[in-house]
Amino acid sequence: MKKRLGYWFKTRPYGYGWVPVTWQGVAIIIGFILFVITWVMLLEFLAIEDVSIFMAVYFSGLVVSVALLLLIVRKHGPKTRWRWGKSDKDNPDTDYIVK
Repeated sequence: MKKRLGYWFKTRPYGYGWVPVTWQGVAIIIGFILFVITWVMLLEFLAIEDVSIFMAVYFSGLVVSVALLLLIVRKHGPKTRWRWGKSDKDNPDTDYIVK
């Protein structure tokens, strides 16, 4: 049986979303940023002349990468909700608590 390492992301203290809290979570975010930069550089290298085709290819890659990021975060993070800071319901295992 595999041991669960815990969440890579926790819910943000304000707003909706997640914050990376382990090196795996930070690595996923850095990988996402590097992918987007590499994607733009690759499209520039290909020198697509038609702007509409360039934009379609660019945004399709961006949508796929964001969807993949969200799938990973949903798998390795708790269910998120809208938050307005500290609450009595905060759980230190799932919520990023600002001290």
